[in-house]
Amino acid sequence: MRVPFRRLVVFFAITGVVVSLYTIKQMSLFDLSSTSSFTGLNLCQSIGIPGVGEKEHTAPVQEPSSDKPRVLSRVRKANGAINFNNEYYLTLNHEFEQEYRSQVLQSSPLFLAKSYLTNLEIYLLPSSQYTPNIIVDRLPQRSAYDYVFSFPVLPVLLTMAFLFWLARTNKSSLPGAIGLFLPVAFIVFFCIAFDRGENMRFKFFIEPVLFVFLAAQAYAAGTPTIRKVLTKASRLRMNSKLRTKHFSIKGIDRMRNYNKPLVFENVTEQQDLPAGDFSSWLCHTRRALLVEDGTDVDCGECAVERFS
Repeated sequence: MRVPFRRLVVFFAITGVVVSLYTIKQMSLFDLSSTSSFTGLNLCQSIGIPGVGEKEHTAPVQEPSSDKPRVLSRVRKANGAINFNNEYYLTLNHEFEQEYRSQVLQSSPLFLAKSYLTNLEIYLLPSSQYTPNIIVDRLPQRSAYDYVFSFPVLPVLLTMAFLFWLARTNKSSLPGAIGLFLPVAFIVFFCIAFDRGENMRFKFFIEPVLFVFLAAQAYAAGTPTIRKVLTKASRLRMNSKLRTKHFSIKGIDRMRNYNKPLVFENVTEQQDLPAGDFSSWLCHTRRALLVEDGTDVDCGECAVERFS
């Protein structure tokens, strides 16, 4: 497999510049390296640190300050919702991040493994159960969909589909497949390792990709069988039409006669029909046409005398 180094350099250069500019903006304005002020809360919840949720939902009581931007000082947004970019929440986010780092360093590998296993169990729950929805709750196919796209059916289906794809793919298609796999793996890993509970909604984002992948592998696996079934059904249909088509006895005999090889009649051995000399003339004429040995033709007066 050849690695396109030039394209990789161009890709990382472009994305690196864009991400760096955004990160610089976040650090200068909010002192955040991520896109959310909930990073510390999510990290603490991922390993089960108690009490962080209650502290996070405490609304600050703070008057707008004239020496700071409104996005940092106002308590609520223009629509009345809480402004989580407020300085209170930014400070709280830093406290949560420090508490998470301290807890991770003090915890045993077994404790962390159990925490991540719990996150995985939550992640594999049906994504439609995250929040109630008046439309989703009434869909007739919801129960079947939730059963397929949750534990234990979903991991089994994905494993079987991956092994089938791996057995039939070639090396030339691996770069494209890896390019599609990495974003999905990134979302799954971060949801399991750095969040708990809320991460079920991120599973919903990648479910269309998983659905297309499973459907594509099922189609590839069933195509040979479908072709055999359709071919057999087509043959049975043609045989059924031939059986139901009726021919008359005369028609069958006529078809049999058409299939016989062409033979020359021996007209010399046939008896004259009771039609006078005309019958003999007709037999000689037929012989002349078949054997191409010619025949004698009477002139007009002789023919009149012969048949008069």
